[in-house]
Amino acid sequence: MSVHIPRLEQYSSITNIPYHVLVDVMRYAYHLDGGPNAVSKFSRTCKYFHFEGVKVLLGEKVVFHIEKHLASFCTFMLADRKRFSMLRGRLVICVGSISGPTTALLIDCLRYITDLPSLHLMSATTFLRSQPLLIAAFAGLTCLTDLYLLVEDQGINSPKAAAAGPAHHYAILLRTMRSPLRSVRLNIVVANILKRFTYMRSLDPVWLLSPHSKTLQSICMENHFTTDASTTVHIFPYVTSLTLSDMHRIQHIRPFIASFPTLRSLRFCGQAWRARIRPHESLKLSAARPSSRLPLTSRLQNKHDQATFGTWTMLEEVVGPTLELYKMGLICRIPRVHIVLLGGVPADEVTMVQEIVQDACPTTVRVMMKMEDIIRVLEPTFLPPHAVLYLTCLELKLNMDALPFCPKDYFERVVRATELLPLVSLTLEIRCEMSPRFYPEDDGCVPPRFASSEWPSFCRTLDKMEEEDVPGHLRDIATRISTLRRVTIAWGRCLAQVPHRVVTLDLDRVPQIIDRPENPREDSEWWHDAF
Repeated sequence: MSVHIPRLEQYSSITNIPYHVLVDVMRYAYHLDGGPNAVSKFSRTCKYFHFEGVKVLLGEKVVFHIEKHLASFCTFMLADRKRFSMLRGRLVICVGSISGPTTALLIDCLRYITDLPSLHLMSATTFLRSQPLLIAAFAGLTCLTDLYLLVEDQGINSPKAAAAGPAHHYAILLRTMRSPLRSVRLNIVVANILKRFTYMRSLDPVWLLSPHSKTLQSICMENHFTTDASTTVHIFPYVTSLTLSDMHRIQHIRPFIASFPTLRSLRFCGQAWRARIRPHESLKLSAARPSSRLPLTSRLQNKHDQATFGTWTMLEEVVGPTLELYKMGLICRIPRVHIVLLGGVPADEVTMVQEIVQDACPTTVRVMMKMEDIIRVLEPTFLPPHAVLYLTCLELKLNMDALPFCPKDYFERVVRATELLPLVSLTLEIRCEMSPRFYPEDDGCVPPRFASSEWPSFCRTLDKMEEEDVPGHLRDIATRISTLRRVTIAWGRCLAQVPHRVVTLDLDRVPQIIDRPENPREDSEWWHDAF
């Protein structure tokens, strides 16, 4: 969310500052890590700022973790019903279950909510099961455009429980909601191993969301879901973004192609990249369970289905681990491909990446890798006869997770691996992964949040990059890859959401070298892939 930054130097005294400017200051303080406490301090000054403070808080994210606070909020809102029109942000309920009196208050509140765009239920199973009347109350809302449900199955292992699927309450809510939903995220966690691999409508996103097919634009399915070749097709004509779990759960792509014909972005996200394949294991023999199809079998079947029934014509981007993208066997042209390397036998992953790129014919490829992937996968992937002559933009994101690390050697290997490509733009991102969460004290870094007088903050990646002549490396890369017009090197510390520094050589601008420190506002799009 963009926030207006007020300029106060034009006023000679604080008493001359107009109220509307001070309200902007209050909003700015809220977003500048001050949060509700900053707004609370403003609200105590006078009635005007009390009113404006309430409006600011209700217009942002409102979160409840315990029943007591939820009941207090409902009482506060019902005391003055004009406040309901101020509830224009996101309501997040993390409460597991509530009592009858609190349920009555919440149901009463929901009757008057007319402008709330976003609702997150973080314990939907227990919350809705404890008070079934809440299902109809939430379903009756007509203003929601964004919905997130976290559903946790109870893990009962009886065949009857497996056939029933995880807690039907959320399915009833989804299929009876009256709001014109545009964005839905479902995080369904299934403990019962039998349910994970049995087709059930209560885990089928196409069936669950079919009542909203005329309004949905974005769908995200986290953790568990099921589809198969017999999934009933429901056309979602406006869905352009689809995100699915990357934990090897998809065998058939045909139901998604048929249901989402205008898809532009397909993503496979989750935790698969953390659970990398061991070096001696084969990706080509990897399967979600013993009875699953082998990746090549799924790939050939998906290719046959697309050739027979058609494929996407508007897809612009795919993101996911090597194995998932390989199994999909997409035969349509895709301008941007983002591949997350998984490890295993090097020859397997090299072959898979080459086939993915050859199928998609992208102009932009982004690769997320770890230290061991530099030699075993990166170098052989783009060399003849597999050099892709249509590739003009390459982005390499290295998670620096092993010592020793020599940036100069890494840049040299990148040049050797890509110098035959007709690249116009090359971006090299280095993100430190030597977090103390995963490495012993002698090897790991100390991020600022973990620093102390005994253990001062330091980062191995930052220390190494400070020793390098980065502008010199940029010029050397641009000289050796003759087609390049723009080269960027960015690097950052452990657990950081944005780079520490970004240095760019742009041959079409003056000055050609742009070197700047981190800027959370400008760099918010960096590393947004969360890998």
